[in-house]
Amino acid sequence: MATALTPAPLVLEGHTSLETAAQALSCQRCRCALVVDQHQLIGILTLQDTIRLLHRVKDGTDPPSQLQEPIHNLCSTELQQAYQEETLTEAIARMVTRGLHQLPVLTQDSPHRLVGLLTQEGISLASSLAQIDQLIQSLETNQTQAPLDQLVDPLSPALLELEPLPADSTPVVV
Repeated sequence: MATALTPAPLVLEGHTSLETAAQALSCQRCRCALVVDQHQLIGILTLQDTIRLLHRVKDGTDPPSQLQEPIHNLCSTELQQAYQEETLTEAIARMVTRGLHQLPVLTQDSPHRLVGLLTQEGISLASSLAQIDQLIQSLETNQTQAPLDQLVDPLSPALLELEPLPADSTPVVV
């Protein structure tokens, strides 16, 4: 799990206003913000949620005061999560089953303590790095180099099941 984990995702306090959260998502170029209250995970605010909420204000469906609404009132609070102690395969299966692009990672002994964020981008990167490590090891031990498509990649079957990210998605540089 650790190889695919983003250890420092965007984290916002629940009392943060929608307007400030939207600015943070934009400035940090993030797909989501994890919402916490006293360092405990209470929700997630996605970029799509934020766009929808801002459109409602712009269209007059919601009043302009909605921009000052604390995000703990607006974020998704029924979260799916992964635990640091479980396997990456188990977490990927949960993401695929529910069509998730990201999954907060917690510890089992402190179920509200945030460890990081598991993303499709992080999983893809971990898979590519595993291939590189396998190739380097193969070259260093003077074994016959296998073609890339013959190397064992335990993540590939699960990655093929993930839905592609939207074309406008941008990876977060931490």
